[in-house]
Amino acid sequence: MTSSVGEPQVSTLRLPGIGYLLQWRSDGFWRELNDAQYRDEAAGVFIPGEDDWAAWTGLAQPHARGGEWNRVAAWWMVYGELPGEQAPEVALAAGTRPPVQVLGQVWACEWHAVAQPVTVHLQGQQFVLPFTEPAYRGRGTDTVSGPGWFR
Repeated sequence: MTSSVGEPQVSTLRLPGIGYLLQWRSDGFWRELNDAQYRDEAAGVFIPGEDDWAAWTGLAQPHARGGEWNRVAAWWMVYGELPGEQAPEVALAAGTRPPVQVLGQVWACEWHAVAQPVTVHLQGQQFVLPFTEPAYRGRGTDTVSGPGWFR
């Protein structure tokens, strides 16, 4: 994206597997969006307002997206704000350590696998995201939790 004189610069990180993007603005704001929203914005169908951006807080609290139940491989993503200089480490229960990408003061990590717990180490803190199937689906905890909005 380009900007006029005096407007903050916007940088974009595309996570191609999951079809999601993070954007960082040079004035310390960031946001998440999906491919469809990004296409609409590029075509001028939608123009994001200030309410679409979040101020960077420096909190080490990962967020998660993705997945599908039924023990099939799917795309997953964890992301969040980067409170310090060092990128987080992400480890899947199966032992894989997918790469972490940093954009401004936000980070993201995507991978393709069956649902499994993921551990994020960030700024001396450890966060375990179980990715277990919610009880309302009537299955055990052997698959996924969280949004499964992309299929």
